[in-house]
Amino acid sequence: MQGRDVNGPTAMMLSLTSWEQSAYLGGMVVNVKFAPKHLTPEHADSFIAMLRTFLQRGGIEMQVNVVDRETLLDARKHPENHRDLIVRIGGYSDYYVRLSDALQEEILERREY
Repeated sequence: MQGRDVNGPTAMMLSLTSWEQSAYLGGMVVNVKFAPKHLTPEHADSFIAMLRTFLQRGGIEMQVNVVDRETLLDARKHPENHRDLIVRIGGYSDYYVRLSDALQEEILERREY
């Protein structure tokens, strides 16, 4: 749930994998949003380790968006400048500017790491 993860991506991932998820195969999707400044080549090893740990602990699916809030807000204000911005929703990808206002807002409210 948006806004519940307040201690960073590692704590969120550990919390989400603290219980058995195999009964929900195909239905447990974790959507996370990272600012591009936090996924630079220097952070690659840490990011890969986080994803591996998530899967090793029983996590089923993590969908990652790499975009900052300012870009999303600008896309709402000036969609003509962001026609190529694709975001991960929950099982599919779509162009951000084509989404409903409600779905755009849901993506904006996701915690940004």
